[in-house]
Amino acid sequence: MNKLGKSALGVSLAAIWSFGAPLFRLYELDAPRANPSALAEVGAANMRGSIASENGTLAMFLAQNAPLAQNADENASAQTTRDSQNLVLEIYADETAAAAHVAGANFAIYAKFAAENGVETKAFEVAPKFAREVSNLNDLLGSQNVVLYRQIELKRDDFAEFAPALVARIKREFDGDNSNLNAASPLAIYAFTLAKEPLKWKIFEIYANEASLAAHEKSQPWGAFVLKISQMVEKSTSDVLSLAAGASKNGLNFNIFAR
Repeated sequence: MNKLGKSALGVSLAAIWSFGAPLFRLYELDAPRANPSALAEVGAANMRGSIASENGTLAMFLAQNAPLAQNADENASAQTTRDSQNLVLEIYADETAAAAHVAGANFAIYAKFAAENGVETKAFEVAPKFAREVSNLNDLLGSQNVVLYRQIELKRDDFAEFAPALVARIKREFDGDNSNLNAASPLAIYAFTLAKEPLKWKIFEIYANEASLAAHEKSQPWGAFVLKISQMVEKSTSDVLSLAAGASKNGLNFNIFAR
């Protein structure tokens, strides 16, 4: 994927956030007929164009995995096939901005591709809780990036304790400017819950590459977080995906708990 330079729109994210929570939208795309690379190419064009030309479109990402091939050994007991996964996260200033994106020329190109290739979309209603990006995120986006997508379901009695633990972990990892970020630091973290099921958290984290993700898993902030929440979690899953496309206006810093 081509890297995207900094936005020249001069949009103040601080001003946007002073008027309320941004709008998060999460989608799973079922695209059995679409070539994953072609989907990523069309998605990248849509996202880059939208970030550059739409004031209220703040960040957009497409994360993919590759389908596993069928094992030639018919007696193999391990799972050897899986469907490809296409996960889309979009962030807007508000509903008006989201509607303007859907009505715009950039989305129209993607919509035509989706119709021609039988892409089906499953939408999730989510509630934004936290977002943090490095100030030059767009300069660091590329085909080497990986996404760690965590889904965590909390025990009801521990709901109130989870958010402070997550916020503390993220602040430790993002303290200082970019020059002080180490190899284990994420480039961006977006945390949200299902709107009607607040015990079900989803955390979308972007890392520079696989080595950075591996270093993160051994880091002190992550270790302290895991220890802190170990008794709060009912169940959790994690998927490592490739960042197939993405763009942002840079430097997003939103924390609903600080309001």
